[in-house]
Amino acid sequence: MSNTPGKHVDYVWMSDDEIREYRRVNFAKTYKQKRVPNTSVAGYGRDFIENFELGCNGRDIFTNHLVQDYDWSKDDFTYDWNSFGWRGPEPDFKADKKMLFAGGSMTLGTGVPVEKSCVHLAAQAMGYDYINMSDYDCLTELVEPMRTVGKEYDPDIVCINDTRFIAESGWALNYFMNPKNGVEKSQRKYYRQMLMQTNTDILLMFESFLKQTFPKAKLVFLLARNRKHFKLPPNYDHFQMIIYTPQDMTDLGRDCAHPGIKSNQHFANRLVNEIE
Repeated sequence: MSNTPGKHVDYVWMSDDEIREYRRVNFAKTYKQKRVPNTSVAGYGRDFIENFELGCNGRDIFTNHLVQDYDWSKDDFTYDWNSFGWRGPEPDFKADKKMLFAGGSMTLGTGVPVEKSCVHLAAQAMGYDYINMSDYDCLTELVEPMRTVGKEYDPDIVCINDTRFIAESGWALNYFMNPKNGVEKSQRKYYRQMLMQTNTDILLMFESFLKQTFPKAKLVFLLARNRKHFKLPPNYDHFQMIIYTPQDMTDLGRDCAHPGIKSNQHFANRLVNEIE
């Protein structure tokens, strides 16, 4: 239907499954399977034992200085989703001390067993029950689970980890930033500035949303330095910032991209020692 002034336009929206299939076909490196509550799977994303390669180089900008020296073929594990479709134990909503983690693949603990993940180790060391709302591509995808399940959980500490994008418009930002797509230089500059400013505004609104949703909670942002879509974080009023760099990564997980067992222990120690 043409977009004629004065006429109603019916947009046909893609379903979640259609979006997932589109990503599988067009963005294979970012494809992740649907997390089905109360199930256990052999692998997730690109992390499957059959893809493991001893001696491979790190496959992420934050781990490409590392070489895989751990033989994961002798230490296989599964991804177990709880009743919410998230990784970790079933949360105790009546626990005395509660932490909520939310973010992307790092807080999910991609590449390592759940008991070796930084989220599990930090909560255990601090004596907190926890719920882990990971792994999501965008911060904006966290709004619905946090305002419903998260608010009911009523955590004492909320720890956010950066995601692939801040909003779904990050896919557009990637497109316009890539000179290979034939977008004229001045247009790339304009779209990049417009979308980056939108990201900054969303980050400010996200902090306000969290403070309103969790008024008594300590807010922590575990943020990668110079992550493309988070390069210019605003000056926050309520977030405690914990910044990590490639130097925090010392070994590789099973997928040869994410941090391994020693790195996850390091991040857990940082969370325990730096959360005020």
